[in-house]
Amino acid sequence: MSKYLKPGDFIQINDPDGFVAYMKVVLSEPMAMIPILFADELSGIAAKGVRAAGGAVIPPVPMGAFVAMEFLTPNREDRLIQARPVIFALYRPTDPPNPFDGQMVPPQPQFSDVLLQWTHPFQDQRGGTDKAAPLVVNINSASGGIPQNPGGSLGGVVNALDIYSSDDPNEDYDLWVISGTEPGYRILNNSPAFPIGLGASPNVGLDYDWYLAFVGYKYIIEPVTSEELTLLKNYKLKFTPIGVGGVPQASAIRAGGV
Repeated sequence: MSKYLKPGDFIQINDPDGFVAYMKVVLSEPMAMIPILFADELSGIAAKGVRAAGGAVIPPVPMGAFVAMEFLTPNREDRLIQARPVIFALYRPTDPPNPFDGQMVPPQPQFSDVLLQWTHPFQDQRGGTDKAAPLVVNINSASGGIPQNPGGSLGGVVNALDIYSSDDPNEDYDLWVISGTEPGYRILNNSPAFPIGLGASPNVGLDYDWYLAFVGYKYIIEPVTSEELTLLKNYKLKFTPIGVGGVPQASAIRAGGV
């Protein structure tokens, strides 16, 4: 998606089960950035930004719990949300204060070890690709990386550097949400040597905290007329195809397999 929608635009909504509907945008409203403080792959996104007391360092693990983003769920059937994830790190306040307190940390190469995963709809655990395969990856890690399982509902990651906050957020990872569904997100740390906060026992000596935020638009949509539907199906009117939800789960070999 290379742009946000505007009133008067036609859209073709596609879901993972193959259903298609043509709709028209009648109202668009920008969504203010909603930053959420998170810890790491052990505790997901920390509730209300609360950090537990310091303790022993916990080694990183490949998987953690998804956290439902309930605020991204439209409350009516004629609503649609286009959510764009953004990651950034802010320097922690210090005592005594220093000039960097609350400032954004410039992107660094080791940030490539911070990974984001999504699932949509949250209850069905759909996301990534529909086939999983075991693979040990080493993404800029000092100690060999962490085994990943790319593909399937638990696979597919977004590199933090791809969506690190900037003047032009990456639009390749937009998520479309309709009423009755909600997405889930979690953060993974792919490096044993790069702490980003460590779950129930965070490293209290970290210089900065990580945030996941969402920007985008909220839309009101309505069904097209019968005349518009005919023109759309015959490609006489321009429309934007959008995909809602993840991909179906594959439990058998396709395309002629046994």
